[in-house]
Amino acid sequence: MKFAYASGTRPLEGFTIKRGVGSGGFGEVYFATTDAGKEVALKRVQRNSDIEMRGAKQCLNFKHPNLVALFDIKYDDDDAGWIVMEFVSGESLRDALDRYPEGMPHEEIRRWFTAVVEAVGYLHQHGIVHRDLKPGNVFDDGGTVKVGDYGLSKFISGSRRHDQTESVGTFHYMAPEIGKGVYGKEVDIYALGIILYEMLAGRVPFEGESSQEIIMKHLTDLPEVSGLPDGYREVVAQALSKDPQERFTTAEEMHLTLRNAAGWEAQVNVPPRLSQTSRQHLGTVVIADELAAKPGVLDATVVEHGTVSGSPEPIAQAVREGGYRFRDWWHSTPGMVQVGVLVGGVLLLVLQARWLLLTGIVLGFIYLIYFVIRNTVSALTGTRDGERNATAASPVASQQPQARRRHARVSWQQVARTALREKDSGERFTELSGTLLLSAIVVGIVSLVMLIAAGQPIDGSIDMFARFAWLATVSMAGSWVVLMSCKFWEGEAGEPLSRRFVLLGVGLLWGFAGYFGGEFLSVTLDPSAGDQLSSDPMLRHVYPSSLFQEGGAPTLASYLVYFGGLLSIMRWWKQADPLRATRFSLFTTGGTAVGALFLPLPLPWGLMIAITTSAAVQLSAPWISGRQRLELKQKAMRV
Repeated sequence: MKFAYASGTRPLEGFTIKRGVGSGGFGEVYFATTDAGKEVALKRVQRNSDIEMRGAKQCLNFKHPNLVALFDIKYDDDDAGWIVMEFVSGESLRDALDRYPEGMPHEEIRRWFTAVVEAVGYLHQHGIVHRDLKPGNVFDDGGTVKVGDYGLSKFISGSRRHDQTESVGTFHYMAPEIGKGVYGKEVDIYALGIILYEMLAGRVPFEGESSQEIIMKHLTDLPEVSGLPDGYREVVAQALSKDPQERFTTAEEMHLTLRNAAGWEAQVNVPPRLSQTSRQHLGTVVIADELAAKPGVLDATVVEHGTVSGSPEPIAQAVREGGYRFRDWWHSTPGMVQVGVLVGGVLLLVLQARWLLLTGIVLGFIYLIYFVIRNTVSALTGTRDGERNATAASPVASQQPQARRRHARVSWQQVARTALREKDSGERFTELSGTLLLSAIVVGIVSLVMLIAAGQPIDGSIDMFARFAWLATVSMAGSWVVLMSCKFWEGEAGEPLSRRFVLLGVGLLWGFAGYFGGEFLSVTLDPSAGDQLSSDPMLRHVYPSSLFQEGGAPTLASYLVYFGGLLSIMRWWKQADPLRATRFSLFTTGGTAVGALFLPLPLPWGLMIAITTSAAVQLSAPWISGRQRLELKQKAMRV
């Protein structure tokens, strides 16, 4: 991120800039000191100067412990406006939320939310609506929570509620009526509801792949609050009502109701007004995709949760919401339970519970067919809609995209990718060597566990050692080729198709090694030759007979299909990516095991190889921890 002023410059008389702090759509923020040594923040207003400066002037004399103080307004020689404000060096609520991906502790929620509500209530009492409440604008200043960036606000009376034509705010926290230019106190109540939901659940209630999808959910979908703790559900539901009149009338009322329902303090009898689920027409709203700059016109109607009025994909919506609920449940489950579920699933597969597998396969194919049809229809519909709306761009959509792109913030992922690309050859080799060594250790442990789970007697016989050596060697070779291939890709997001072709070629070589390694160690995977551990592949009768010998033992072609398919079908570069969400994912390992079931290698050998290789790749590949991610985020803000 480049700033207009470097360290040591004096754009204003009496102030010396030390460093740039951040940049957004409305201006740049610098850390500076006065000639007397007082630390301050200087905000250089670049866009919407009249709105920004008018809002700042309204707030200059505000005094509240939970508001970032505004000291003065100045103009430089170029007549550019500057706001002199209190400098807050602590973490933001956004940083705190990132530390608690499954939801914050209730004491932390109480500390942060109480301060934010009191600050918002103070603004509302003085006729100011913040309009851009979000975790990134809330800070912890030495234990005192403070709300900032209320310079975006402007004085709104009853006769001036609709005179703002430019949408401000952040999509995930914007109330539905903002699309119509309505900016009453109710939009802050709605944002408080979103923030409270995110504190409790670790995610916002309305997520999507584009800004238009997020806005559509704000307009039409009711939040799923069933998973929230008792005492919070009704408060969040009322704050997120689509009708502004059904929300809390004041921030104080919301706070008192929450204190009463959640038992924070003494009971206060404030009757909650729950939002209704009846259909209500909200009018026509013009929106613009922030990235693609493709405007669209949405005719919004409130419907029950899980459906979208006029949408052709209620099943997909239900599947997504069900996935969110299942994800939240899974993440809140103790680690030992997760391990038990995975081991139990492996044992079921080893014991050949074919009916369970076939049921899953049938359901998977049904959803796959539906998924293809839905995406095809959506793509065709989206193309036609884009053509119809191409000439209907609003002034906001036509004038702002370039400015937004200029002020787009650098993500921590971009900073991390850049650091990965800048590693020298020696550092890469050292890191890769340690990774391969760790992978070999993991393979040895997991291979032994897999053999025990499969029923292999641990009797010290030559046959037992041969099976263990073959399984461990093949799995280690697989993990090594994946780790070495992915080492060259870690600095780029990459093109999946080209990576699949590379892994396909590597997988064929892996298949040759696995076949001839078995021949060398005399490890037979023939169910008809007395090998009680081996059984026919699940889909043997689907594959050509040339892949199997007369008794069911796999041929060289079967090895090539299995190993080549295993590497090319699964996204192994995701498992070895240093930026992956967790070091080890049971879901990812389970998905790899399921993929192996469709490939022509006798059970349970194909299953064991897939699980062992996946576990070794994930546990040994470099991974950016939570603390390192926080440092990268802080670095991204300074770039």
